[in-house]
Amino acid sequence: YQRRVRVPPCSSPMPFTKGQLVWVPHLTEGFQKAEVIVQRLDKVNVTLLPEKKEGSFKQDEIFYVNPDSQNGVPDNTQLMHLNEPGLLQNIKFRFQKDQIYSYVAAILIAVNPYKKLSIYSESTMADYTGKSIGILPPHVFAISDRAFRAMKTGERNQSVVVSGESGSGKTETSKYVMRYLMNLGQGSSDHTLEQKIIEVNPILEAFGNAKTLMNNNSSRFGKFTVIHFNRNHQVAGASIETYLLEKSRVVRQQPNERNYHIFYFFTKGASPEEKTKYGLKKVEEFHYLSQSGCTEIPD
Repeated sequence: YQRRVRVPPCSSPMPFTKGQLVWVPHLTEGFQKAEVIVQRLDKVNVTLLPEKKEGSFKQDEIFYVNPDSQNGVPDNTQLMHLNEPGLLQNIKFRFQKDQIYSYVAAILIAVNPYKKLSIYSESTMADYTGKSIGILPPHVFAISDRAFRAMKTGERNQSVVVSGESGSGKTETSKYVMRYLMNLGQGSSDHTLEQKIIEVNPILEAFGNAKTLMNNNSSRFGKFTVIHFNRNHQVAGASIETYLLEKSRVVRQQPNERNYHIFYFFTKGASPEEKTKYGLKKVEEFHYLSQSGCTEIPD
């Protein structure tokens, strides 16, 4: 005997009740809060907050609001309702308190603050050393430490993937990951090897980074950095592989963007002898460097 269960024709397994706070779509903000008036089949009438106007939305466009007690939780999986507006609200709440990091389990979400924060000191690195994710507030050091410990205990290669749109802070985040790993894997007593590996980054960036409309130091190429450790888990060297350089930027840039940094550094930083030897002129006299109308990066 098989019992047949009839599933009601409803787009959401849980109906919305009168007076319930929900998230509804917003043209510019993404989502805004509203209060449910009534639900009729797959349509929900709401009062938009704070303007107190009425609106009607499809049921699958509306999301539950998390209780205020969960504002700012460090791990988004702790949210009662893990939906898009709930996650964005939690990230925003933390960001307004200069807490730019949050987790989704073992994935770190970072929001570029576009200002300096005093959360990357050597004492902070020491605090995160040997700590599991979740013991201390979310941080790029926690992810880096997890990778290092996994390498030591599992004796296998580890990867840290840093991704995001232009201006999201990928370059700076990658630097902090490298800096932390270098700190843990210090081998030589004077740390010259570790320092050389870190200092090579600005040189590489000069050849592959440029000012764009979104970012004054945008990486216009892909970079795969490998840090090598010996059997004692000390840094033994590093290698960097680059790919997908935006070659077209050399001859053409959009208005208010620049060519690669190296050209401006070389023309402005060269000695009088070098300028004579290589026939260097002012930046404004080179079409490939000035055609966009932008030759300087504002402070």
